[in-house]
Amino acid sequence: MASRDFFKLTAGLKGKFVDRKAIQRAIAKSKKRPLVRWGALTRKIARQSIRKRKKSASPGKPPSSHSSEPNLRTIFFAWDFETETVPVGPIVTGSRITPKLPGVIQEGGVTRTRIGLRRGKSRVVETKVKPHPFMGPAMEKSQATAPDLFKDSIGP
Repeated sequence: MASRDFFKLTAGLKGKFVDRKAIQRAIAKSKKRPLVRWGALTRKIARQSIRKRKKSASPGKPPSSHSSEPNLRTIFFAWDFETETVPVGPIVTGSRITPKLPGVIQEGGVTRTRIGLRRGKSRVVETKVKPHPFMGPAMEKSQATAPDLFKDSIGP
């Protein structure tokens, strides 16, 4: 008899405790939405900072875009399920010769360029690139609105 009463008591108490999995799901959902919005805002600011024009940008300013898509304005963001982060940045459109061009433009450095010569021959030339930051300033600019994006994200 006593064991039956104990079972009724534990079954009744179970409903009184907090459901941890439900809370963890709610927190994960409330964390994802503002981070994705922040990634979208950072992408928008970065894309708008890259002007499409014939003239080159001065060092220290965001780069200019001289060609049609895909180019530096092809910036993506995505939710990473494993790390629960939102990486934002340009896609790597380089070839075997210029594999990391967006990073070189962002931070400066040396890149290789293939120059076509006559009769189907070409050669590779190294070029120094001065830094043209565009992702860092976009991130800094978007950080001003980050508190507003996270405001009331978990709920009352």
